[in-house]
Amino acid sequence: MALIYELKTKYGKRVAILIDEYDAPLLKNIGKGELAETVRAELDNFYAALKDCEDERGFVFITGVSKFAKTSVFSGLNNLMDLTLDPKYASIVGFTVAEFDSLFKEHMDETLNDVTFSEFYPEVRTVAALRNLILEWYAGYSWDGETSLLNPWDALSFFYRKQFRKFWLETGPPTFLADMFKSGQMNIVDFFSDNFLKEGANALSLSGKSDVKALLFQAGYLTVAKSAKNKGKRGVFLNFPNLTLRASAAELYDSSGMPIADPLLLARQGRIALEALIMRDSAAFSLAFKNFIEVFARGALALDENFYFKTLALAVMFSGELCEIRKEAEGEAADLRLNSRFGDIFVIEITRVPFPSGPRDNYDAKTRELMDEARNAVFERMERKRHSFPARGGGAKIYKTALVCGDRSEILIDFQEA
Repeated sequence: MALIYELKTKYGKRVAILIDEYDAPLLKNIGKGELAETVRAELDNFYAALKDCEDERGFVFITGVSKFAKTSVFSGLNNLMDLTLDPKYASIVGFTVAEFDSLFKEHMDETLNDVTFSEFYPEVRTVAALRNLILEWYAGYSWDGETSLLNPWDALSFFYRKQFRKFWLETGPPTFLADMFKSGQMNIVDFFSDNFLKEGANALSLSGKSDVKALLFQAGYLTVAKSAKNKGKRGVFLNFPNLTLRASAAELYDSSGMPIADPLLLARQGRIALEALIMRDSAAFSLAFKNFIEVFARGALALDENFYFKTLALAVMFSGELCEIRKEAEGEAADLRLNSRFGDIFVIEITRVPFPSGPRDNYDAKTRELMDEARNAVFERMERKRHSFPARGGGAKIYKTALVCGDRSEILIDFQEA
């Protein structure tokens, strides 16, 4: 307060106050009970002092990674305007695509002609192809569902290193997400399940019991795909902004400590697999899903049903499509449910077929027979438990989907309209 008064007196003008990383003391102590409350109270006193300087201050601008409820931190400074999801300010952080094209034109030509870069990406032969690849890796952040922004650190680091890497996340990824995966508080399905974030629900709680979607949104893993109403409530639909964040989420969930070797190839195979599933093209899906598994394979894998569930969720994630996946409750007919962009719903049960017992001759025929039997058993089981199928109107369809996986990455998928 003394500083603000003296500045006003000396210059005869109202004082502008800029505060960055206001949330750092809160994030360091989130979930720590009494200590978190002590920190919050101290910050509340700090902002109350700004309130008391109302005649001396002319402008206050506060930024941070995370949003906490105004009443929990700024109760003494209650006339703040939240600009996070305000469409008028959708482009104030990051490079818009138009700005990127203008600012980095000469660097594009230089990078395309770089010998090292060309060696690793021989398929990128034109500036247009390079631009599209950079946008796939680093663009896609949005606060209105329309304006796409590039992460400045990623863009600048790419042109300096001439490599595709997760530069921003390498500066210090949020450790609390990794801890939540390890402790079982978060599952890969949390990235998809109910990807609608209602208005006002994106504030974190000091108790640590915050909405998972709000955590992922504020950590930068999810961004606004579109603004809309859902069941009469205003809010935003969330999705991954780009390839960097999909690869990072996959590494978090995998927990092997190994980096994803080729996220671009995973994205291509994921897109092919999801498109084939939505179009119910069994042969195309089986090939793409098998290729996805081979690219993603990391060390000694336990080819159980959980592994195939995980890789199917990751294939959808890498595809970049705005899809919703829900893990069904134990005892239900399906392992997961996928809502496609057309509104159709795929109720999927995954089952694994072990090696045929007995002599090794005629292995392929025995495997096909076992997989056919498993597929029929899945459909019979799902038919008996019709109550698990969600109601659907508006002309969209529901498909019972049997995904049968063999020991040698044999894949069989089949569909029946429910």
